[in-house]
Amino acid sequence: MACQASLSPLDQGLESWASSSGYGRIEKSIPAGSSGWASFRKVTVAIPPSDDDGKPVSFFVKSSSRSCDEMFKGEALGLQAMYACSRYMPDDQTEKGNSLRIPKVFHYGDYSSGSNGSFLIMEYLNLAGRSDDYALGQAMARMHLAPPSDKAGNPNSSFGFNVDNTIGGTPQPNPWTKPNSGTKEWVEFFKTHRIGHQLNLAGDSYCSKLWDRDIAPRLELLFEDLMGEGKEIQPSLLHGDLWSGNIGSADGMPSVFDPAVYWGHHEAEWGVRNPNSSFGFNVDNTIGGTPQPNPWTKPNSGTKEWVEFFKTHRIGHQLNLAGDSYCSKLWDRDIAPRLELLFEDLMGEGKEIQPSLLHGDLWSGNIGSADGMPSVFDPAVYWGHHEAEWGVSCCLAFRDFSDHDLQMMLLL
Repeated sequence: MACQASLSPLDQGLESWASSSGYGRIEKSIPAGSSGWASFRKVTVAIPPSDDDGKPVSFFVKSSSRSCDEMFKGEALGLQAMYACSRYMPDDQTEKGNSLRIPKVFHYGDYSSGSNGSFLIMEYLNLAGRSDDYALGQAMARMHLAPPSDKAGNPNSSFGFNVDNTIGGTPQPNPWTKPNSGTKEWVEFFKTHRIGHQLNLAGDSYCSKLWDRDIAPRLELLFEDLMGEGKEIQPSLLHGDLWSGNIGSADGMPSVFDPAVYWGHHEAEWGVRNPNSSFGFNVDNTIGGTPQPNPWTKPNSGTKEWVEFFKTHRIGHQLNLAGDSYCSKLWDRDIAPRLELLFEDLMGEGKEIQPSLLHGDLWSGNIGSADGMPSVFDPAVYWGHHEAEWGVSCCLAFRDFSDHDLQMMLLL
């Protein structure tokens, strides 16, 4: 083994940790890539611990020239909380069921050699692509059901987290609310430290004024049915930045990573996210009782991607379900190839169609009011062209289509 003086601060830290933990010496330390803020390694030791299945553990190591408080403390505490909560089993559950595969944290801290920098050591997972969404949903629900506890880092049953962290590169404040918090504390936390905080960062005076004047004062009305004994919102541990790029699988189990962990209302986990500016949605759904596919288009989609999405996954899909060969042939031969012509004036810089969140099944039976405000319900949500919300626009009559083609499109 090389003399201690010739080792880098990271290697010295790894050797010291392995020896003091009873794992012997470092056998292999293989570079595994880097990001703009950290470097990664896969490390093996002479006397490895075993995982839950009795297999020897390898380690994934992140290192940085910045301090642990800046770089890794929030991630480490978040992973530890997720690890604990993902193993929760309700009293009425007799079978293990689906759970998240979260890497176990073994160590985090600053270099002890006097050099600037820090590192985080966690269990190495063989990550693969996204697995069964049903299993993911069950596993996330299991984590959300875990009650606050000392082991999970929330002994007082509060909203917030031990430390502030980041969502992507954006700072996320997580001050603890009072002990035994409920719905009112959640509303205040969400109002101030989530939406209000983001608006302050955005620096948009119009949106901030609209929020402060018209929305924030009425936010509590949305939660009136979740107030009172037996109905209060309870803190749930949230991943905090859940989107398709942070979901995968490991060892045949669903896995989520790169979290922005905090304790909040479990429904906040599923806030509408479209970070890639695509058409589609996180999951397929139904319009009425009819299946509606919602595969994401490519990132930063525009008019051409919308046309292809609409052509394939809306009209084409409905025709396939209907099984009408005449209509399908008419669509494939005469209409679909010319659909792009309808959107020629919406192509090019500054004119492209941008994804808008749509209700997806808007008609008179799904429209009402609540507390003097308009309300829509029973949605079939996806991201699409905003005009698709309102059905076929009458402007089609002025486009270059035959009467028969126009009638077909209106009927659809």
